[in-house]
Amino acid sequence: MSAHSSIATIVLTANSAKLYGCSQSMMAHAAVLKNAGYNVLVILNENGRLEDALSARGFPCVVEPIFHFGLRKKWVCADILIKLTRVFASRLRFMKCVFSVLRKEGRPILHAHSIYCTYAVIAAKLAGSRVVWHIREERIRNWFWTIKKVVVSMLSDRVVFVSNSIRRQYQIESGRTYTLYNWIENPSEITRQTNSYPCRIVFIGAMCAPKGVFEFIEICRRVAVRKIAFSASMYGEGDPESIKMIRAEIENAEIQDRCTLAGFEDDKAAIYGHADVVLLPSHTEALPRVIMEAMAYGLPVVASAVGGVPEMVLDGETGFMFSLESLDDAVDAIEKLANSPALRMQMGRSARERAKNLFSHDHYLRAVKLIYQALGADKPVHG
Repeated sequence: MSAHSSIATIVLTANSAKLYGCSQSMMAHAAVLKNAGYNVLVILNENGRLEDALSARGFPCVVEPIFHFGLRKKWVCADILIKLTRVFASRLRFMKCVFSVLRKEGRPILHAHSIYCTYAVIAAKLAGSRVVWHIREERIRNWFWTIKKVVVSMLSDRVVFVSNSIRRQYQIESGRTYTLYNWIENPSEITRQTNSYPCRIVFIGAMCAPKGVFEFIEICRRVAVRKIAFSASMYGEGDPESIKMIRAEIENAEIQDRCTLAGFEDDKAAIYGHADVVLLPSHTEALPRVIMEAMAYGLPVVASAVGGVPEMVLDGETGFMFSLESLDDAVDAIEKLANSPALRMQMGRSARERAKNLFSHDHYLRAVKLIYQALGADKPVHG
């Protein structure tokens, strides 16, 4: 679609301004819309790297911060009433901001890129906008997620799931739901050593327990016990307390000479160009962008078989999958890959080809256009 055939404005929202998988996928979505001729505006609930990255790419952003005061962890405190007042006030301001932007823009579609964008969605419905809710999180079987499912079902005009696994978990009526894999731009062919030694293992993600940071360390410890030559790098951010715990765990595993906390790195080519294997032992994933990136860069992946991962990784062909209850299976996979550069290259080539087909820009664009057209957002320009 050219810029002369569509004048629809799409407002995007995200739950966090941290530049991890969900935010990067939202930014990729914005790029698709812009190239297709849609007007794009982004509303964020915090300042951060995502805002900077969007602004650098020419996307207008409106930021109205929502404040968090750690009340989930500590409800009993002397200034609880003051904090609660500020929490609610910030959410009301955010909803007012979303409402005002949507009314000013003529009630365009709001595309919410996380299940946690409830405040933005409520404001959109009050403003009279249509809502596309993009679900990127696995559903946990408890009362909170049951309520979330009901809210998504009631307030959305269309629901997009990033994998079939996630779509099955929510069980929302199929007439207005879609499965749409994220897309990724295929990088130029990477030149890497076929006989790199020792084997370079990489973790990329938030430095927190659900992402499997402690399992990653334990797997590396077991790899070291087997006398397999390797080095490990962990890329990502975390709060100071989490980083301290992770460092302590690395020392307890006695792999501090092999495992490095590398911090946040935005240069993906630098990460994947100096890696041999990506290890992702997550507890929960919908469609992890790190696996998409690893595949696109021609790397084999060793990943826990959770969420949408089995839809991405062909076990034994483009990588290996394992259960978190059997970490030795991950160690076995690392050992095979560490001992066979040829196997790493073969799996990497297969992964790269699969990424081209599975995470296609053209397929993504066609699907998004159909969704927006169904909501009346594809209007021809007159005059």
